[in-house]
Amino acid sequence: MKPHFLTYLKAIGLRERNIGKAKLVYKFFMEGVSVPIKDIFVTDYFSEENGRVYENLWFFSNNYSQAP
Repeated sequence: MKPHFLTYLKAIGLRERNIGKAKLVYKFFMEGVSVPIKDIFVTDYFSEENGRVYENLWFFSNNYSQAP
């Protein structure tokens, strides 16, 4: 996983366990699709009960986007 992706994930508050999961998904995606990933995005929202809830991890390339 690119270093600036990890910086982003830490900046939005992902814990190490979830960053590890993101790394696994990234690796799986990179092995299955032979397009370079240019950027990532995590969708999230705030819940009164659970605080910040992270929903989706999106991958973007020049011509393709995918949420696993």
